[in-house]
Amino acid sequence: MSEIETPRPRDSAPLRLSGALNLNTIAPAHKTLSEALQGCSRVAVELESGDDIDLTLVQLLIAARRTAEAEEGSFALTRPADGALLQMLRRGGFVETAQQRAFWLHSVEEPA
Repeated sequence: MSEIETPRPRDSAPLRLSGALNLNTIAPAHKTLSEALQGCSRVAVELESGDDIDLTLVQLLIAARRTAEAEEGSFALTRPADGALLQMLRRGGFVETAQQRAFWLHSVEEPA
């Protein structure tokens, strides 16, 4: 089961997503992110994802980022992607451009 800390309404919302974040468990994370994006102009997500993740998490984070940007807000990860998430991003071609790397890896440099 995923652990999700819900933010209080304010200008900035730090969120922590951990545990299984996949097709079967993503609904609570989606709800939490949607609520945070409605109530805050800046959202920062701390990911503590283990191996039980899938492309659903990547899709959710991309959609959240686009939603924030459309509302002239910001959406960021508190630290660079690593572990299983980084492997998935590399396999899926999500760290090909400087803009993608800046979001996912906090660096525009090519990953090693």
